[in-house]
Amino acid sequence: MSVYPMAAMTLLLAACAPAIIWDRPGTSREEFDRDVLQCKYEAEKATASYSAGATAYGVGAAAAQGIGEGLEIGRRQGDIAMSCMRARGYKDRPAR
Repeated sequence: MSVYPMAAMTLLLAACAPAIIWDRPGTSREEFDRDVLQCKYEAEKATASYSAGATAYGVGAAAAQGIGEGLEIGRRQGDIAMSCMRARGYKDRPAR
């Protein structure tokens, strides 16, 4: 499966996710931006080889499998990135 549909599904999932505000007193904007990028990188690295395992046959089945895998990868990346930010001492809260 092409990386583009998976990336598009991940972006779609991210667009549907509730916004989160991260806070860690005394953190500069540059440090925050660096931490976010590092956590996103770690999340992408951790899910780079993810696959459902089974190969779908037929265009419809392959598309459905690709969408499902994209959604699962997006969910896993979000969980990993959130855990990474928390491990760095950030507190999260929903945006209003």
